[in-house]
Amino acid sequence: MRHGIIPLSSNLAEKMNVASIERGKAIYKSHCLSCHGETGKGDGPAASAQKFPPANLHQLVREVKNFKFFLSISQWQGDMPGWEEKYNEAEREDLVAYIKTFNEK
Repeated sequence: MRHGIIPLSSNLAEKMNVASIERGKAIYKSHCLSCHGETGKGDGPAASAQKFPPANLHQLVREVKNFKFFLSISQWQGDMPGWEEKYNEAEREDLVAYIKTFNEK
């Protein structure tokens, strides 16, 4: 190709995606699981103590076409920390990659 850029092999791209999902899983487990639950349905052990019920992430991923952009610009109610200040761009990418796996199960 004239510009010198070639597409990643599908095997390398898949490995990169798996690594992103694993990083997102670690972040989710330490910061999100207590309210959103093991599978993201908003039923975590701390959910009932929240002023506003935690979002069902399955539903959000299905309903919001550009989920990462939505999370990047959204304001949160209650105890939910905003993504913009808490996580950097790479961490948001990883969290979104992991959260999207909820609808694959």
